[in-house]
Amino acid sequence: MMLQALDSKDGQVTRRFEKTSPWVVEMRRQFGTLGPVTVTTKVVKRYEQEGCARFENEFRIHDAEVKAGAFQDARFSFSFNSCRDGQPPTEALDLSTVRRIVESQNPVKPVELR
Repeated sequence: MMLQALDSKDGQVTRRFEKTSPWVVEMRRQFGTLGPVTVTTKVVKRYEQEGCARFENEFRIHDAEVKAGAFQDARFSFSFNSCRDGQPPTEALDLSTVRRIVESQNPVKPVELR
């Protein structure tokens, strides 16, 4: 859906997932509903780097039990940065954080020159 949103004129795509998808079955169980789930993916910001953007995914769980015996559509969303190749856009990276992560995973021992 991310690529479809990136390529669409208005920068978004909506898809309704029916009951048969395993992740929908689990969401329905958790939210106490028999309804489908609608997902909207939209481009929030396009980066200068070709094919890269900030996306927002909104999930709408239809007829969810939000309180005991009270049903309505439940919604939640999250945002993320990504490019067509699945990597994050370089202009959105905090390079000092990246360096700390890389160094913690691959500690480099100083070489002693003689």
